[in-house]
Amino acid sequence: MSRILRKRALELHNMLGQMYENISVPEPLDQDAVTNAFEQIQSMVIELGSGIEAGYGHADLITDYEAYCENVYQITQHLYDGGLRLLLSEQKKLLEKMNKDLDAVLPDRFEAVFFPYKSAMWDSMESIYLAAEADDETDAFIVPIPYFDRNPDKSFGQMHYEGDEIARNYKVIRYDNYDVEHRMPDFIFIHNPYDDGNYVTSVHPDYYAKRLRNFTLGLVYAPYFVQNGMYRSVNTVQTSGVVYSNYILAQTEMEKADYVKYMKELSEELDISDKIITIGSPQFDKARGIKGSKLNIPESWLPRMDHKKVVLYNTSIGDMLYWDAYLDKLESVFTFFEESEEYTVIWRPHPLLEASFQSMRPGLYKRFLGMKERFLSIGKGIYDAMPDPYYAIKSSDLYYGDASSVIYLCKAAGIPIIRQDFDDLENRELMDEKLSEVDYWYGEDHPLPDNIGLEIWKELKKRVTASEEASL
Repeated sequence: MSRILRKRALELHNMLGQMYENISVPEPLDQDAVTNAFEQIQSMVIELGSGIEAGYGHADLITDYEAYCENVYQITQHLYDGGLRLLLSEQKKLLEKMNKDLDAVLPDRFEAVFFPYKSAMWDSMESIYLAAEADDETDAFIVPIPYFDRNPDKSFGQMHYEGDEIARNYKVIRYDNYDVEHRMPDFIFIHNPYDDGNYVTSVHPDYYAKRLRNFTLGLVYAPYFVQNGMYRSVNTVQTSGVVYSNYILAQTEMEKADYVKYMKELSEELDISDKIITIGSPQFDKARGIKGSKLNIPESWLPRMDHKKVVLYNTSIGDMLYWDAYLDKLESVFTFFEESEEYTVIWRPHPLLEASFQSMRPGLYKRFLGMKERFLSIGKGIYDAMPDPYYAIKSSDLYYGDASSVIYLCKAAGIPIIRQDFDDLENRELMDEKLSEVDYWYGEDHPLPDNIGLEIWKELKKRVTASEEASL
């Protein structure tokens, strides 16, 4: 149970105890005032009990609350007769039992819930979850949430749920079995910052940051991508997730400066400097250990990788939106690898690339599908539709492709990087020369803790504890 809800229950129990002590019998009582006070108390007990029951169950405690409310009603009916003293005595006993049951079934623990929507983006939270799950003071839950494709008119299209993919490695809870409104967790982690502002997909509106902020003191935005730590673009900062979250995870102080600057461009009152935690991204925890991990490369990949240099070809959404020659470039790259005897390519399109063509560049969608079908039918390369990039990263000797967070994950894994450009679409020799150069396109180095997720978790616990103490 969340400490927020538990402390509210304790606060109400204490108020009930004080009310009992303040009632003097048989001195004259203001019947209307006492009745109104007890009716208000009864309403608060009912509201609290309903919330606990909806979020957690705990039948014994709910039975206590029901008996207490019935006793309160009887008190209002016997303010001037001999039964009042007995009823007040019974109320005190009920309160003592309520306190005992509260301690027994609702211990003083943190509750943290993680709301991933794309399984490929789970790595943005994974090491924080592992730290929270290992914490003796915390109950941690993974609750994958549904999301929708956007139609060209921005209406909701097909719904998707990727919880089954995460459930291959972790215990998950169905979103319809976790009542965030009544559980009021101490921490809510999200990696979707856009709410209604994404033209390609949308998480279910119940999980917009604007709504979730009402049910916690610790709404945490963990960006689903990483950069080189030197900057943040304005479109990744001016989002609902940044505005409404209590805490934002950033890689460096330079990123933090951009967060602060771009928020103040929206409004001078939006000073978010105290919300930003600059420890790093949990994605680096996984990437740094991937080469030596026990992750099993798919068996179907192995024959095509045998005795060849493996190139991870990563294509993203950003360049697709801004380069008219984007598909010409892809066709050129695919032809190069079809003709190569030295290299095998693992093509990993962004998980939302196909949906982005359909939604944002519908005139090119049919051609893109044709190129994808050709790549699959020729069968020389490997099409990576795995839920995250780590199978491809572990398999690869070189990264080639668009600007993407995968670049920095490859960097953390020790893989050389080449950024593709659109200057020369036909010169096969130039591409071969570039691949042979093994250029490194990294950006600045930044020291990182050995376990980023653990350090983030410790910092969040400290901050949320201070917030709860200040608010209750």
